[in-house]
Amino acid sequence: MGFLLPLSAIAASALLVLCSVFLPCHSQVLSLDEVDALNTISTKLNNTYWPKVSQTSCSGSGGFNNVLYASSILNNVTCNCSYSNGSVCHVTNM
Repeated sequence: MGFLLPLSAIAASALLVLCSVFLPCHSQVLSLDEVDALNTISTKLNNTYWPKVSQTSCSGSGGFNNVLYASSILNNVTCNCSYSNGSVCHVTNM
C-alpha cells in the first residue's frame, strides 16, 4: 500500500520548486571591509547595543535598520541596500 499525497500538496510543492528556481532570493550583504570596520568601531566604543556585525546585519530583523531605544541611548544604524540591484548594502548613517 503506497502513500498518496493530496493533489493540493503536490501542486503546492511544484509551485514552491518553480518559484525557487525562477525567482531566486538575492541576499543583501555588507562588504567584508565594512563588517570589519563596524566591528572595530563597536569594540572601541564598548558598544553592547549592536549585535555582532556580519555581512547580513543590514537585512532581516534583529540587525541594523532598526531604531532601538535602550535606557537613554538611541541605537540607529541605517543601511542603503540599493546597490548592485539590491544585493549590496552600505551603512549610510550611524
